[in-house]
Amino acid sequence: MAPTPLAPETQAVIAAEAGGDGSGDGDAVAAAEATSAAPVALAAPDFTALDLPAQAQYLVQELRGPNAQRNRKATLDLVRQYEANVGQARAAARQKFGEGGAEADAFAFQQPEGQPELNKALQEFREGRAKTAKVEDASRADNLAKKQQLLDQLRQLVEAAETKDSSAKLKALQSEWKATGPVPQTDSQPVWDTYHGLLDIYYSKQGRFLEMKDLDRRRNQEAKENLIKRAEGLMALTGINKALDELTKLHEDWKNIGPVPNDQREPLWQRFIAASDALHQRRKEFSDERSGQEKANLAVKKALLERILPFAEFETDRVNLWRSKTDELQELKAEWDAAGLVPRAQADALNKQYWAAYKAFFNRKNDFFKSLDNEKSANVKAKQALIDQAEEAQNNPDAEAARAVVMRIQKEWKDVGRVPDKLADKLWHRFRNACDAVFDRPKHEAKQREEKATASSGEQLAYLEQLGTQISALGDENPASLEGFRAILADWSQAFDGVGTGDRSEEQLLGLLGQYLDGLPDLSYTDRADLLFQAEVARLKARPQAQQQLTRKEMALRKEINELENDHATLQTNLAFFARSKNAAQLREEYEGRMAEGQKRIDVLKKQLKVVRA
Repeated sequence: MAPTPLAPETQAVIAAEAGGDGSGDGDAVAAAEATSAAPVALAAPDFTALDLPAQAQYLVQELRGPNAQRNRKATLDLVRQYEANVGQARAAARQKFGEGGAEADAFAFQQPEGQPELNKALQEFREGRAKTAKVEDASRADNLAKKQQLLDQLRQLVEAAETKDSSAKLKALQSEWKATGPVPQTDSQPVWDTYHGLLDIYYSKQGRFLEMKDLDRRRNQEAKENLIKRAEGLMALTGINKALDELTKLHEDWKNIGPVPNDQREPLWQRFIAASDALHQRRKEFSDERSGQEKANLAVKKALLERILPFAEFETDRVNLWRSKTDELQELKAEWDAAGLVPRAQADALNKQYWAAYKAFFNRKNDFFKSLDNEKSANVKAKQALIDQAEEAQNNPDAEAARAVVMRIQKEWKDVGRVPDKLADKLWHRFRNACDAVFDRPKHEAKQREEKATASSGEQLAYLEQLGTQISALGDENPASLEGFRAILADWSQAFDGVGTGDRSEEQLLGLLGQYLDGLPDLSYTDRADLLFQAEVARLKARPQAQQQLTRKEMALRKEINELENDHATLQTNLAFFARSKNAAQLREEYEGRMAEGQKRIDVLKKQLKVVRA
């Protein structure tokens, strides 16, 4: 039911209350709320003074702290700075490694201590942020549904005849409305308009609109004055984030209180917004302080850059001078790293100039040292000797021994230094081809077995069809027996184990064996399952790469056992909570039944695991 159009005098009262345009103070509150929800800069220690492990530890604490989501921008800025520091450390380590003349492919960078825990904390932080947003959206949707139900109740009250308890019902409904939290932003104004429109209709219908409005406004004035006192008290809180969170809640409460007497509307709002502005000023002062520090850092880095840029053009034919200049540049780099963050607008351009000069110096240095190839001829002989060993391993009939030799000489290959560029590819291709031939031998052997199994697949199919016919003919005159079951397995093994069998053939065989056991009237379900599982394991052991097949089977059994045991532990834990439930006995019986069934399955799986490992 749509609200009944208001009388002119009622519209005039509402317009005067809302500030003359009927919009109320909702826009001002929403603006203040948006301001209070802005991210707050993180009060970090001297982050640049920490080493990489300490920086990782600090970031883990911030990411897992109570205000992590509130401070996410500042925290993620520090994470990017940390990642840049790790990148610089990696580059420096790679450069130092290359200066020793070692092969670049052999370089390995050790992650800083605390890096895995930081990665984990970042993942938890992102998941927590997504979960919080989802919970907030769900809460606002629930609040919308509840307020829509309250609107339906209010419509019924408006349309119903006056009774002695109508006023009490209205007050209870208003209290429940005010106690309900915020709704989605797109629905906030329509729901608010509908609610107050229905209230106006109710008051007009009862002939007491102005009297009730005046009383309601005085109560609203008291409520808003209380909110103002709480807002003004937030300046005494030491934590700016906690104070801003509380201010956001106060703004939400302010929107739901409703209008006050016209002569008090603007003074009350100005007091409330003044308390809000004072709190936001605290945040601005903090942000300004950090901005000033970044500008100071920018001046330091610009001065350092003037000293670093000449290194890009440095040239000499003296080894000692190259080394001394390297030390000098590394000292400047340490000062650069310690200078801290600069304003984002200048950071990229500044870093590009810095890294261009830094890399240009080391490129020139590398070119110089590449000319010193006195050891390259010895390296050619060393690599040729390793190639000879790899090619000899190709002819070794013992595949495992050949593989061990190749793995050993691959490690030795990495330790051999550079060779002339014109020989590097040729030597590497010979070495790699010899190694690949050793490692690919199992694949060739498997392919041969597969081809042999394919050749015998026709015979296997005919055998399985004949076995299916025999099983179909079982009856009282031709009964099944355990001896017959074992004979089938023996015949299959004798006929095809030498040539190999495919997965499909093995699956069909096990299926027919199950049908055969169905013909044994005195065989229990458990015994039937044990016989089939023993047959399956026997077939796995008889096939090529049996150890791999058995390992996969064992892993599958262990995984299922572990899952069942975890479920059993969860059910056991949940039993402790059922004492407070009205259906405790029924739930306990159900869970205990599930636990018993799970335990039976665990016992069966453990028995099968023993068979696999036997």
